[in-house]
Amino acid sequence: MEKLNGVDVSGWQPGNVLDLIPFDFAIVKISQGSSASNSYANSQLNSARKKGLYGVYHFDNGNDNYKQEVDVFIAEATKKDIPGKGILFWDWEATAVNKGIGRLAKIREYLKSKLGYAAIYASGSPVKSNSSEFKKWDYVWVASYGSNPLLRQYNPNVTQNYWPDALIHQYGSRGRLGSYSGDIDLNVAFGSREGWQAIAKASKINGSGMPAPASGKKSNAELAAEVLAGKWGNGAERKARLTQAGYDYDAVQAIVNKTA
Repeated sequence: MEKLNGVDVSGWQPGNVLDLIPFDFAIVKISQGSSASNSYANSQLNSARKKGLYGVYHFDNGNDNYKQEVDVFIAEATKKDIPGKGILFWDWEATAVNKGIGRLAKIREYLKSKLGYAAIYASGSPVKSNSSEFKKWDYVWVASYGSNPLLRQYNPNVTQNYWPDALIHQYGSRGRLGSYSGDIDLNVAFGSREGWQAIAKASKINGSGMPAPASGKKSNAELAAEVLAGKWGNGAERKARLTQAGYDYDAVQAIVNKTA
C-alpha cells in the first residue's frame, strides 16, 4: 500500500510553517465552534497548495446547535475554495466528546447531506470505544501516539493496524522537520496522491458552493466487474473514486464481496 507523509497545522504555528518543512499533504485548521479560527490559515493554505495535497479541519466546540457549527465550517471552506480540491475533516475531541455519540451521529448525517462525504479526526480511545459509529464515517483520521518520542523525520513503519479502516494515522505531536524549530504533528495517510484527490473531488459542492457536475452512469454489476479487474483501486481510494463518480460504493462493494 502506498503511503503519504503529512502534517496538520493551526494558529499555534506561524503562517510560513509549511514553507519550512517537507510534506506530501497538510491539513489546516480554519474554524472552531461558530466562527472562523486561525489567523494564519490563508498563508498556510497557500503554502499547502503550492507544495502538496491539502485539507482543512473544524474544531468541534460541542455546541448544542451542531448544525450551526457544520454550516460555519462549510462556509469557511467554501470561502477559501476548498470543496472539490481539498478534504474537509471534522475534529471531534475535548468538550465535544463529552456531549455524546448521539450528537456525533447527527453531525455525520448533516455533514454528509451537505458535503457528500463525512471525514473525522478523533483520538484512538473514543474511536475504539465507539467503533460502530466510526465505521459509518467515510474517512477516519485517528490519533494514537504511544510513547510520543521526539522525531526528526517521518516514521516509515506506521501501519493501519491500530484502526484498519483509517485513512490517516496521527502518530506523534513532537515532530521536528526541516528548518522549523517548533513541534508539529506527524501523520501518515494510507493511499496514493490520486486517492487523496479523488476524495476531495467527491464533494457535492465545489469551491463556489455550487453543486459539482454530474457524470454518466454505469450499472453496479459493470462497476463490480471493473473493481475486480483492478480498475478502481483499493480501500479508501476505491471508495473515494466511486463516490466521486457518483456511484453507490456500498452497493458495488456488496456485489464484489459476493463474487470474489
